[in-house]
Amino acid sequence: MSEAARSGKASDVEPPKLHLGEQGARALLAPLRADLAVLERRTARHVTRLKLRPEDQERMATALQAVRQASATIETLWASTEREQP
Repeated sequence: MSEAARSGKASDVEPPKLHLGEQGARALLAPLRADLAVLERRTARHVTRLKLRPEDQERMATALQAVRQASATIETLWASTEREQP
């Protein structure tokens, strides 16, 4: 029995794995790509279509940049998994 299990602290116990088989990043990245695309469209619509105070316009524009950067990072990871497909 591990020390964490003996201590009885729930925060010290590693949660069980969700799948018995090994998972690939490509399968896990696919829903992230889709979700980020939705967030990017929604945020872009807010930036371009809503009447906002200047400081809120700036905040939303910054949020859009953040979503686009996250999307670009995920796309880079996605592209790197193409080489690994059987």
